[in-house]
Amino acid sequence: DSQSKVHYDELRKFMLFGFADAAGLENRKEIPGSVYELAQGEIARNLLGACTANHAMPVVFLAHSLGCQVLSS
Repeated sequence: DSQSKVHYDELRKFMLFGFADAAGLENRKEIPGSVYELAQGEIARNLLGACTANHAMPVVFLAHSLGCQVLSS
């Protein structure tokens, strides 16, 4: 029954393209200058810039998938 069998080619593709970005971003995040640290710094700079421009203006986060993970960290 093809419905109950694992389709390894599709599973492999899903893992490579679905989780590679997240794994790469989180890899060695404790190291100074890591991609993770750089992404967090960019988020912080933009938030501070928005606050400086107009501290009374609400900030809306629009993110999908990996973007939500990065923002929540």
